Amino acid sequence: MTKTLETLIRLHQLTLDERRRELKVIQEREDDLRRRIENLAKRLVKEQKSAQENPEYASAYSQFAYWARGENKRLVEAIIALQPELENARDRMAEAFAEKKRVELTRDSRLEAEDTARKHREQIELDELGLQRHRRQQKEN
Repeated sequence: MTKTLETLIRLHQLTLDERRRELKVIQEREDDLRRRIENLAKRLVKEQKSAQENPEYASAYSQFAYWARGENKRLVEAIIALQPELENARDRMAEAFAEKKRVELTRDSRLEAEDTARKHREQIELDELGLQRHRRQQKEN
């Protein structure tokens, strides 16, 4: 019975590992989008400084700034759109973890019950040996 539970635990561990990998991929996509927003903000500041230093770049900067605002909005919307998928992946991972934990608790409970039963049988045997010894001593007296 314990072997079956151990196999089931390994199966649930594999499922949990797969759910973690799925979550990691989605989190990496979100991190990439956030990095792109950060890089865009840095680039915007850099271009703004260039435009201030060279008035010739001012018209190019305004076009870039307009594009950057649109790109930033698109990236933020992509992050927002990713949130349900991220939450779903977290839920699936939590569910896989809970299922693995239930099987581990079942295994632990069964092992404890087997141990208690074994100790009870050993005690019965010791009691029987003690009783037999006592009877022999009574016969000898």
